[in-house]
Amino acid sequence: MTVDPPPSDDSTAPLRLSWREWLRDIRMALGFFTRLPVADSAFPAPSLAAAARAFPIAGAILGLILAGLYHIAILLGFNALLAAALVLAASALLTGALHEDGLADCCDALGARGNRDSKLAILRDSRIGSFGTLGLIFASVIKIVALNELAWPGLALTPCVECGSTCGAGSTRAPRLQAAARSRWT
Repeated sequence: MTVDPPPSDDSTAPLRLSWREWLRDIRMALGFFTRLPVADSAFPAPSLAAAARAFPIAGAILGLILAGLYHIAILLGFNALLAAALVLAASALLTGALHEDGLADCCDALGARGNRDSKLAILRDSRIGSFGTLGLIFASVIKIVALNELAWPGLALTPCVECGSTCGAGSTRAPRLQAAARSRWT
């Protein structure tokens, strides 16, 4: 008994993308999840679904921007609490408060009385209720306190700097940035 080899169609072949396709997908992800002017905001569903592989990269880019803002605020002499509040505001501005809107909707629905249909109606409602407001307040306070606890700007930037130094791009700057950050907090 012989076994036939599997069909040689391209559906089982590994998908290899060019750097231009990756760049397109990253631009699409950034355009969808942020207000950065990188691409059209109206994407057809199939192309956005195909760009899902770039979502983590878009998040990392946004994280680098916000970590850089935190570092700049600290270097300008802002205390850590104010720098954390600025980063939270910048995050909401850059993303169009996408996550905050979803959190408020979920809190409103979870805090509401009623059956499943009434909770789904609350999720569709564009207005914010008391549970949504409380959820946003608590989440904002927790984020600001968590960023404030970093209290050392190098801690926010160290993963980015280390990644750059591994690639050789930031190897001369990493010790200088870390030493400058340490000297401000010791």
